[in-house]
Order: sequence, then C-alpha cells, then structure tokens
Amino acid sequence: MRKTRSVVINLGSGDLHQGFPRVVAQLWSADYFLPEQFVGSLPAAPELVELYDRWQSIYQHIWDDHLEANSRTVPMPSSNTRLECRSCTTEEDNELEIDATGITNVSIVGFEELCQKLHQNINNWLKSFEFLNIERQLRSTLDPTEALQVIVETDDESLRRLPWHRWDLFSDYPLAETSVSRLEYKRQPLKQPLVTRSQVRILVIQGLSQDIVEIDSLQGLEDLEVVYLIDPTNAELTTLLKHPQGWDIVFFNDCSGQSLANTISHGHKIGNGLTMEQLQSTLKAAMDNGLKV
Repeated sequence: MRKTRSVVINLGSGDLHQGFPRVVAQLWSADYFLPEQFVGSLPAAPELVELYDRWQSIYQHIWDDHLEANSRTVPMPSSNTRLECRSCTTEEDNELEIDATGITNVSIVGFEELCQKLHQNINNWLKSFEFLNIERQLRSTLDPTEALQVIVETDDESLRRLPWHRWDLFSDYPLAETSVSRLEYKRQPLKQPLVTRSQVRILVIQGLSQDIVEIDSLQGLEDLEVVYLIDPTNAELTTLLKHPQGWDIVFFNDCSGQSLANTISHGHKIGNGLTMEQLQSTLKAAMDNGLKV
C-alpha cells in the first residue's frame, strides 16, 4: 500500500504587505507519532495582491461577457479551484473587447501572460532566502514516488486564493495535492448517514443549457443512479442537495471549468444566485446525509 505523507505549512501572523516573520513547516508520517519541523519566514510581496486582483477582475469581465453573449462561441480561459490557466485561442479572433473601467481591449493571450506572471511571482517569492531552509529540508526528506498532501494554513484571504499548486515544488512530486486552511479549526465528529442507500447516487449540476455534458461512461452501470440538474434556480439546487435519499457524489460542470464553490466565491451565480454561506449550509446537510465527494 502506497504511503501518504503530509506537509503542514503554518504561515502564522502577517500578510503579503508586511511579510510573515515565522513560518513553520511540519512533515507528518504514519510511521511516527511526532512530525519533523522546519522553520523559516517569508518577505512582503504586495505585488502578488495586485496581480491576483487584476487576474480576478479581468477573468470576471471575460466571464460576464461570455454569459451575455452565450449565443456565440467565446473562448474561455480555464480556471478552477486550482486557478489553472491554459492557452485559449481561436483560429479567427482571439481578441475580446471589454468595456469596463480600467480594462479595455483585453485579449485572451494577454490574460494568459498575466497568469504566467502571477505564477512566476509566486515562485520567486517562495524562492526567497528566508524560506529556502524549509524547501531544502522538504526536498531532502520527501520521496517523489510517495503520495503527498500539502496544507497551507493562513488567515490571509489573499493567500488562500493564490494558485499554490503552481509552486515549483509540485512539479517534482507528481502525486502531491495541495489545499488551504485557516489557522484555527476543530475536528468534526464522524456521522453515520441518515439513510442507507442500495445505489451510489450522483448529482450532476450543469451550467448553461448549451453546455450540457452527459457522463456516458456512467450510463448503464448497475447500482448507480445519476441525476442531471440543468441551470438550476436557488430553490431547485437547495432542494435536490437536501434530498432525503442523499448523494454520494456531487459533480458540478460549467463553461468555465470551475468548481461549484469557486464559482460562487468568485462572485458568479447559479440560477437566481446562491451565496457562499447558503452553499456551505446546504452542503453540510448533504454531508450529514452521506455526501463524500
């Protein structure tokens, strides 16, 4: 059985404008009760805040333009919870006119260049001399063939939104996954599902109707029920997520490639609009009823 190790990077107090004077990285392994621990710091990097704010602003305008002109094909840059930015071009026209304050004549190519600049600045920041000890210690200990979970703990909202998966460290550890967390959290007791299901139930939530994608590979499988919810209203989404039979998997698909949570957290709406607070409450009820993914 493949071992999984965990790295918890606690950024402590500070923010991108003032820096982080004490950064603690703990390496946890199932073979030991206590972790290995490495200490460093990170300097201020206010340019990361500016770059991310501009990225989000431009992406939001591209998204809005796409929704307004969904009758024609608009190349959408791919962006999910991991903030992946891939090349998006068309043969005839890769320019997208945006009439907004401070943002005009934005091209998809220009947006991709902004993505690359953001990724480069993140790595330059993480290569700072003050942080070098932590990365060296991790690289000298970790095995590229092992599964790895990296958790970044911070109360800085801007940092939690950065694409941490683009840290160069991950290019050498293909089995690594990354997530972010607040500095304080509590362990939630495990709950048994309220109902026992004889079938695996999957709820597929689709965005715009013309972007419907059926999961053909799931059709015809025994002990599996797939329900499609197309461009739902707030009430429809809430009602189905809280269905008495519960769900094992909820799959969200929209034209931007974003996750359900990230779509809402970036200000995008589903149906009549669902806030992050409403989503969290609804998903908690679904998880209490057996939702796993």
